[in-house]
Amino acid sequence: MENKNRKPRERNVAHFWVDKRIIRAFRKGQKKNYKNYRNVYLALCEIDSDFSQRKHKGKVAIHSLTKTAATYSGVNSNIVSKCIQQFRDWGIIDYGRIYNNQHQTIGSYLILFEIIEEDLRVINPQKDKKEDDFYIIDSYNIEPDNDLRNNNIIDNKNSSKEEIKEKKDPLFEKENKKPLLRVTQPIKEFTTWFMNEQNKRQPIILKKKDIPKRIDDSCQFLMRFKKEYDFETVIKPALTFALTDNFWRDNIYSFCGLKKKNDSGDTKFENILKHWEREKAGKSHKPYSPATQEDRLKNEKNIAWHI
Repeated sequence: MENKNRKPRERNVAHFWVDKRIIRAFRKGQKKNYKNYRNVYLALCEIDSDFSQRKHKGKVAIHSLTKTAATYSGVNSNIVSKCIQQFRDWGIIDYGRIYNNQHQTIGSYLILFEIIEEDLRVINPQKDKKEDDFYIIDSYNIEPDNDLRNNNIIDNKNSSKEEIKEKKDPLFEKENKKPLLRVTQPIKEFTTWFMNEQNKRQPIILKKKDIPKRIDDSCQFLMRFKKEYDFETVIKPALTFALTDNFWRDNIYSFCGLKKKNDSGDTKFENILKHWEREKAGKSHKPYSPATQEDRLKNEKNIAWHI
């Protein structure tokens, strides 16, 4: 963009100022580098204000513009250099070196131009001429009387927080939530027993008030997880073994984390299966029950007492 006919902006106040339209254009059209562009441009506005009195032949003389902008913005100097080059390509600023009569460099000049609509369209190519910067309805053809969002905006001033929640527009509700599945009785009973046993063993880690939510979440997980492994022959005995294992019983307080992977790429449940298979190969694995769990806890207390 040609800068010869551009008009430098002028100030008559001591504090620095910035055209908010350019910041909005950064936010909407340059989301990837928005923070850096915003910080560097605000720093340039502040520099322009601070150095406005240090002029040489009508241009502000700044020693090392890149380093100064990096100091003002708190951004790395390499990033600052790329940002100000991009600003000049967009035509919103201009800078260069200043030489004295002996052709020696005495600093750099910085010019911030008045923002015009063409600048905003270059920075934000998707900008629509009819776009409202403060409130946008994308493509919904809603009658004014039925526009829940407009009603919310008007009534929010005189409404309580509970009333505002009730008026929430369904168009903005999350649609990516997984539908709840109907839980089978065996999964419900096993999950309830498992969580209650963990609560008896570690009441501080798994509090009683958290058990209902843990049971519901774990049941929903198992209903989907049983598509990968059979519940009666694989999932149930493996998790029963995990409750007896000295390591795994302290690492399972919800089934929702069974698909988390370690550094090797194995899931938690796959590692439990490996240990369970190793246990079966070494000795016969007896079915686990709450009664044996209570006996084991009593034995642990007796051993701790004698120690």
